[in-house]
Amino acid sequence: MKKSILLFVSFYFIFVCGLVSQSHYNPDLNCCDITVQILDLKVETAKKNINTQLTINPDNYYLYYLDQFADFVQLLVAANEERYENLKDNFNEYREIMDDKDTASPYYLYLLSSMQLQLSLSKLKFGETLSGARLALQSYRNMERNIEKHPDFYGNKKLRGLFNVMLGNIPAFLRTVAGLFGVKPGKESTFDLLSDYKADIRDKIGLSTEASIFIALSLMLDKKTDEAYQYISNLNEPHYKIFLVKYFYGNLAYHTGNNEVALAAFRGLNIDQLEVKFYPYYFIYGKILMNKLDPGANFYLQTYINETNGFDYLKQAHLYLAYYYLMNGNNLKYEEELLNVKKEGNDKTERDREALLDLKKGYTPDVTLLKTSFLVKGSYYQKADSLLATYPILNNIYLPYQLNFLLLKGQIREGLGDNDAAIPDFLSVIEKDTRGSYDFTTIASIHLAQIFESKADYSKAMEYYKLAKSLYKSDYYESLEDLARKGIKRIEDQPVTNE
Repeated sequence: MKKSILLFVSFYFIFVCGLVSQSHYNPDLNCCDITVQILDLKVETAKKNINTQLTINPDNYYLYYLDQFADFVQLLVAANEERYENLKDNFNEYREIMDDKDTASPYYLYLLSSMQLQLSLSKLKFGETLSGARLALQSYRNMERNIEKHPDFYGNKKLRGLFNVMLGNIPAFLRTVAGLFGVKPGKESTFDLLSDYKADIRDKIGLSTEASIFIALSLMLDKKTDEAYQYISNLNEPHYKIFLVKYFYGNLAYHTGNNEVALAAFRGLNIDQLEVKFYPYYFIYGKILMNKLDPGANFYLQTYINETNGFDYLKQAHLYLAYYYLMNGNNLKYEEELLNVKKEGNDKTERDREALLDLKKGYTPDVTLLKTSFLVKGSYYQKADSLLATYPILNNIYLPYQLNFLLLKGQIREGLGDNDAAIPDFLSVIEKDTRGSYDFTTIASIHLAQIFESKADYSKAMEYYKLAKSLYKSDYYESLEDLARKGIKRIEDQPVTNE
């Protein structure tokens, strides 16, 4: 028995002291449990436990970081001005406590940079662009200082990975501006950085779960949605007990067309057990049901609109409601919701900007084609094929409807596994819209590029990615330009082989 206790104590000190150089910054097992509670959206419980731990160990400054992290997560999932002001006030209070304390520890600059990054993202979200960008620059420089002072510290990989994600997903002109200030992505792969970070803290379930979420999100933002879905699908069992992991699993299933998996995942979420309102649940659930043409989709979309106290995704939620009513024959409600797209929310998110762009198309979507497009999004290809077969395309000479029909036909063929049959349909879209007047043509070009890339025909793939980029106009979806740009970079990064 004494030998077992000795081994346990030895393991504890080797593990904890190996990660923590000073007791002032100690992500101990209690802190890991609190991190789990935050990711499980048990924010009130987490904050109570933080206060309890501070009475026991008031010099563990890691707890102040955790308290801000709890505020930050709560602001992300249920944004409002009061929470934002509270986050800013707490940041200043916590930094007064932490500044110049134990500066030799690798945790000092790591936590300073992390807290600055969280606040900068919050500022950017709430329109304080200049001060948010300035704080992000400070965060980046503190990360660089920490890498220089403590090159082997495991937390540097997390921060470097997060900055890589951010810098890889901002508009090109902002990347240029950032480069003028010396802010640029590291040469290391984001996936490798975050995976190595996760390996370093693999026995700390809260931190490793957070790392898993970051990895999945980084893949998703890099337009590697299928890889993100596969990654989160293969996590170990303990992670799946945590709400945000279950939510992202369902969310990624939705975005990869695994609609039935997404539906099962969302049906398994119990939002009544959360300690913070989680409005995105209703928004994504409504979109999942729209892909099934489910008559209950409007309830979730309307609930999101009624209950959210923020502005994000309101425009797209109203647009989806408009489409719901159009598909169900209620033209009056369709027109009302189109007006709400203009009036409600703001255009800070890409999804809301996309909703505004849809209003500018200048025509009412064809109901059959609209229904088919939702079925295609959900990968209900057989149903979509049957529905599209009823469409009288030969009697319709209206160009947008012709292009939409051909694009959907190609997407269905591709979805059913017959890429060769899809190619002529995508080519027909391009041939009929040589000026690229409609986004259908850009989308068709990207599908062609992806098909040829999957065949390792990189010359053809590059041709169509470049075509998509040249066809892209500022009044089209930003995601299309992003897909084309990242496709070009992937092919450029292909190793040269000697034939």
